[in-house]
Amino acid sequence: MRTIPIGTGYAVWTGVGAALTVTWAMVTGAETFTPLKALLLMGIVGAVIGLKLLPSPSDAHDTGPA
Repeated sequence: MRTIPIGTGYAVWTGVGAALTVTWAMVTGAETFTPLKALLLMGIVGAVIGLKLLPSPSDAHDTGPA
């Protein structure tokens, strides 16, 4: 949490937790598997990866030498 904004960290943990919960439910048979659910889960994972790849606000305004 020292290197990423708190909002991004929360979104990452929430998204990963939701995706893993539904995936586990589908693997164990508690939730039915459908291609649409799989597509939507991939969308969550894609959004989480996208959030991680975005530069932090301090990186975006840093124009000086390191």
